[in-house]
Amino acid sequence: MNAVRPVPGKPGYFIDVATGQEIVLTDARETDRYDTVEVAASALSGISARKFFNSKENKDDLDANFPSAGRLVTGSERFYLESLGLSIQGAQSDATLNAQDFKEILFHGYFVFKLNRYELESGPMEKFPCGYGPYGATTETSTSLLSIGVPSRAAVPKFLEQQIITEDHNVDAQITFPARGWLTTTTLPTPSAVTTIRLYCHGILESAATNN
Repeated sequence: MNAVRPVPGKPGYFIDVATGQEIVLTDARETDRYDTVEVAASALSGISARKFFNSKENKDDLDANFPSAGRLVTGSERFYLESLGLSIQGAQSDATLNAQDFKEILFHGYFVFKLNRYELESGPMEKFPCGYGPYGATTETSTSLLSIGVPSRAAVPKFLEQQIITEDHNVDAQITFPARGWLTTTTLPTPSAVTTIRLYCHGILESAATNN
């Protein structure tokens, strides 16, 4: 009989059968799991929900680093989610994002994040600064350096408690552009260029130091 047994659902954790002592063999680091979606240069009213962590097809590490669709971790990992943040990317290929497009997307977008169909957080996009991004000024024509909130991790609000995520948790995160029919002017804007939005899930990633 083995003297040490793995703890189900806790990668890298073991129990000494003889003493009952818990043994931890893990590596932990502060990091992000992220994904990127695209918003077309068309009327926001006709754009369907932009879903994060839905597919990694044709994406490389620059745009996505989650292991598989709907999952933030593998079976040998656990993620302690501390905060959520959005970043409207300032450039795509040779095209740079202008200030008007940035504002049109930011102030018309609504974000929802669910774990196993439980709504963990939701609200207007402006509510979710990521703490990353450029800062400063530029003299380039028709160009601005813009970010959601202050580019500082200290400025990002955290959950009251860490949310533990395992391979059993399905992640459903998306941005929509509601019609806002109550306004005097109900026509949603039309961004002039294709834009990408990145979602950062920030926290502590714990990986088993063994294969068991």
